[in-house]
Amino acid sequence: MMRSLPYLAAMLMLLGCSAAYTDKNDAGKGEGAGVQIQTAGKMNKSDAEPGVEVERGDMNADGRPDVWKYTKEVPDPGAPGSTKPMVVKKEADLNFDGKKDVYIEYDDGIVTHEAFDFDYDGRVDQENFYVESKIKEKRVYAPGTNRVFIWKFFEEGTLSRVRQDDNGDGIADRCEEWFKGQRLIRKGRDTNKDGECDDWENVR
Repeated sequence: MMRSLPYLAAMLMLLGCSAAYTDKNDAGKGEGAGVQIQTAGKMNKSDAEPGVEVERGDMNADGRPDVWKYTKEVPDPGAPGSTKPMVVKKEADLNFDGKKDVYIEYDDGIVTHEAFDFDYDGRVDQENFYVESKIKEKRVYAPGTNRVFIWKFFEEGTLSRVRQDDNGDGIADRCEEWFKGQRLIRKGRDTNKDGECDDWENVR
C-alpha cells in the first residue's frame, strides 16, 4: 500500500536522512518532557529518563514539533575521555494532530522495539521486536482494540510461524508454519482450546 507523503517524510527524518532537527532542549524540561510509549495496545505518555536530550523537528512548518529524537551521552571508544550522543528513542506525529503515531526504541544504538498507530486513533496497531538488529516478532492488534490477534515469529529475520486468535480469548486458534519466510508449508487449528494447534494440514 502506498504510504502518504507525511509518513514518508517522517520516516526519513526518523532515520536521519532528512533536514536537521529544528529545536533542541533538555528532555526533562517543558514541552516534550513526556514520550509516547505503548502499554496494552495504547500510545501513552510517560516521563523521559534523566540525562536524555530531545531534538525536535517540524515537518509542516506550523511551529509545532512533529518528529522527536532522544539521545544520551555515552563514552566514545574512539576518543578516550570523550563522549558522543547515542540515540535511545525516536517518535513522530504523522498526521500533525499533536499525538505521536510512531515510537522506536533503541538499546546501545540498535533498534529493539517499534510501535505504530497507523489509523491515528491513539492505539497501537502493530509492534515489532528485534534481537541483534533482526526482526524476531511482530504483533498485530485487532482494529479499535488493545488486543493482539496476530503474532508473527521470525528466525534469522525470516518468517517462520504465524499464530492468530480469532475469538479474542488471547489463545491462538489458527497456526501457520513457513519455510524461510517464502512458502507456507502447513497450517493448523486448535480444536481443544489448549493454546496449541493439533489439527494440521500440509500445504502443497
